[in-house]
Amino acid sequence: MVNLRCNFSFFFIFSSILLFAQNKLADQGSLYLQQHANNPIHWNPWGEEALERAKIEQKLIIVSVGYSSCHWCHVMEEETFQDNDVAIQMNSNFISIKVDREERPDIDAHFMKALKTISGNVGWPMNIITLPDGSPIWAGTYVDKTQWISILKQLQSFYKTRPSDLKDHAKKIEQGISKTLITPDFVKESSFSNESIANIVSEISQKMDMKHGGFGVGEKFMSPIVLQSLLRYAVEFDIKEIKEFLKKSLQNISYGGVNDQIGGGFHRYSTDRKWKIPHYEKMLYDNVQMLSLYANFYQVFKDEFYKEEAYKILSFLNREMKDPSLLFYSSIAADSQDINGLINEGDFYTWSLQELNKSLGKNFSWFSDYYNISNDEILDSNRFIPFKQTNDSIFANKYNWSEDYFKKQKRIVNDKLYRLRENRPAPVVDKKIIFSWNAIAIRGLLDSYKSFEDSVFLEQADQMLNVLISENLYKNKRIKHTVNSSESLLLLEDYVFLIDALIGYYEVTADESKLFLAKELTDFTLNTFSSEDGVYLKFSKDNNQSITGSMIQLEDNLLPSANSKMAENLFKLNHFFGIPEFKLRAEKMTSLIQPMSFEEPLKHANWLQSIYNFTLPFYEIAITGPLAIDKMNLLLPFYIPNSVISTSASKSDLYLLKDRHDPIETYYYVCENNFCKIPVQNIDELFSLLDTKVEDLIYNPKFFKEQ
Repeated sequence: MVNLRCNFSFFFIFSSILLFAQNKLADQGSLYLQQHANNPIHWNPWGEEALERAKIEQKLIIVSVGYSSCHWCHVMEEETFQDNDVAIQMNSNFISIKVDREERPDIDAHFMKALKTISGNVGWPMNIITLPDGSPIWAGTYVDKTQWISILKQLQSFYKTRPSDLKDHAKKIEQGISKTLITPDFVKESSFSNESIANIVSEISQKMDMKHGGFGVGEKFMSPIVLQSLLRYAVEFDIKEIKEFLKKSLQNISYGGVNDQIGGGFHRYSTDRKWKIPHYEKMLYDNVQMLSLYANFYQVFKDEFYKEEAYKILSFLNREMKDPSLLFYSSIAADSQDINGLINEGDFYTWSLQELNKSLGKNFSWFSDYYNISNDEILDSNRFIPFKQTNDSIFANKYNWSEDYFKKQKRIVNDKLYRLRENRPAPVVDKKIIFSWNAIAIRGLLDSYKSFEDSVFLEQADQMLNVLISENLYKNKRIKHTVNSSESLLLLEDYVFLIDALIGYYEVTADESKLFLAKELTDFTLNTFSSEDGVYLKFSKDNNQSITGSMIQLEDNLLPSANSKMAENLFKLNHFFGIPEFKLRAEKMTSLIQPMSFEEPLKHANWLQSIYNFTLPFYEIAITGPLAIDKMNLLLPFYIPNSVISTSASKSDLYLLKDRHDPIETYYYVCENNFCKIPVQNIDELFSLLDTKVEDLIYNPKFFKEQ
């Protein structure tokens, strides 16, 4: 009997060890987590079970954050996390947690503060080591196997021999993180002026690459947020130098290898100053923001090139990133197999000289000239990435071709290469559907509809919006960030970008139900996410886990910060509904952030939109009468960022339309600061009422010199 009891006890203990000591990622919905399911590491998904076990067992925690299309995440997974020596170290002494940053941007943002505080850098894979209570003690990005083992051994040794020193170290890090989380509560609200705007733009100008476009002189992101804010500035103040910089930037971005010349769609960023060599992953949020950018550039400059590029983006998205539900997937990986079965970054998008010669025949000569296939541009892999350096008209003239003929030949050759490329092992598509990114995509489609007057864009936006607010992801005002997200987790960005899409949809359709939904969601958002001071909004709300419950993010990054976009939403909704509390909230949010916009303008570029709103003339355009929809459609192709448009062909009780309906005549009303001018009936008269010229600009042309 004793032996049986001993055997049973041993079996129970052994079974418990096996239960906990295993990789628990196989049944996770995240592709990124699944890609680590066969590691010998005893990975856990983020959750109370793993966090509590760390406290009970008093083990350090490894939190490793990444995403499926991240090249260096896969390098570290292959070189380090598949290694048995690494597994022994991690499994013996640590509780290891894997996080998909796209599913849990709250956790990503929380630990990114630690990474930036400790190392001064940001990026992925992000690896954080914490005390059992979750306090960070070490942070870094990619490290090789040898370095990683050394780091683990050192930290484990410190934890065993000098635990109090390590706790003191964690407190210092926490204090550093706290400084980055401080919102400008006690900063005196700053006043808005043309001079303040000019000073902020002057600071941005110091970062401009006047020769190649974009910002900085190393690796470059497309930075659509910054370009959008500069576009509005250049138009409202009529600054020729900035207009030329903007055109050069978007031209060079479009011509470069960062723009997939064969298949369409933008890669994540350029590894060089000239936009030639990309980092090859493709993200949904980049492409849909670029869609909006091209649409707005077309409104301003009326160059067909911008229209062509926008249609290329839409074609790429629908062909390669569209889910059967009609929403878009999140990303396409950078890596793929080469002809030898080895995994290489970008191999799918590059070409050998032999491949091109064989495939193109007599077309190779002009193709190599157009796309810079020459020994001067060969990559380290002895392959080529197509990019161009001149426009189609000039190139066609060089060969004595008409532009139409050349474009036809280019389309034929590109289609042929695209089909050949499709026979290669393709990069993995992460079929995760992210709510906020799809809301931004709807805005991109709506902007394109306004600019190009093509119902294709509106129809797709309409379909996507209906799917997005269906019960799969949206129910009773509760939004799931992804299908796999916890019911308890709410993210501010999902609400803010949906509200923006609903406002945009109303302005081009006059569908009041969407505007009222935007108002309802705004009330819910303010009630759910507001910080204790009642100014800014918290990153997330999670009833089960409070790790990011107090975090407020104000900096714009690859996407506008949710707070900067919410300030815009509140400002616009005040104009639509006449709610002064919305305006006052947006004004306080913006005035407090304005000094930070001057200090770090590239990190607060979208806040410039709100600074413009409170500084420059802003108009309410009401259109009412039996032909109101027709007159609204006449107005849509014009770039009027300093306005809201409210339209109804019948009686409406909306703030801007109430008591203005005429059953016979249709009128444009232009109002500013609660004062409405005499209504007019044609669009020329309307523009005469929009005084878009801004006087008294503080401007110094010395900022715009070639670098």
